Amino acid sequence: MKQKQLIFKAGCALLLCASLALPGALAAWDDFQLLYTPSVRPQADGALSYQARELPTAYALYRRRQLFGAQALEQSAEPSAAAPFLTQATNALHDAGVLSEALYAKALTRLSAANAASQSHQDGFSFARCSESSQGDAPASIESEWIDATGIVTQYRITDVSCQDDPQALLEAYQVYLGLQTLSDWQVLSPDLFSDGTAASWSSEGQVYIYCCVNKDGLQLGAASFSPAEFPFSGNILETATG
Repeated sequence: MKQKQLIFKAGCALLLCASLALPGALAAWDDFQLLYTPSVRPQADGALSYQARELPTAYALYRRRQLFGAQALEQSAEPSAAAPFLTQATNALHDAGVLSEALYAKALTRLSAANAASQSHQDGFSFARCSESSQGDAPASIESEWIDATGIVTQYRITDVSCQDDPQALLEAYQVYLGLQTLSDWQVLSPDLFSDGTAASWSSEGQVYIYCCVNKDGLQLGAASFSPAEFPFSGNILETATG
């Protein structure tokens, strides 16, 4: 009889301990799920998409737009100090099919003859300009901006040289060079917005605007970040690019 009572009391004690431990175990399980179960953070309005953040160029341009303060002041530099950076940018664009052989050769010749230069640095980007001028003439120049972390050229301009290349073809090559071709919503902007010889595209997902302008005065191309709400040409979409 006593043995049955002892077994009964032991069972009651175990049941009581289990009932007391259960809330703690459930709380521990909830904590484990909270800490170790992946969750997707809600995306803030106007923030760059998760997909675009994986693209170094799109993210660098977006980050600069968020940080941007006063324009960096250009500092005078020796042509021998600035020219190597511009040569590197020129080589990269040529290798990517953005600069034709004729324009590439002209750029390298001009860099070797430069007699003035300037540079600047701000928000993870650098800029350099080399120019060649003789007394009484407007300087012929080459300038470029690039992302410090990757070396990707986000602005490039060469003046005082005629360029007859197809701007749309150059823009498509430049888009690939920037690593932005995977964005699925590229839209072509109406050429009526720009001077002749200009092509431009916009991606709302990447918050990136890219352009290329060619004419008798030279070539200019670049990329910039805009929020979709502030993009100035949103009402001038010509068509959606289909790749």
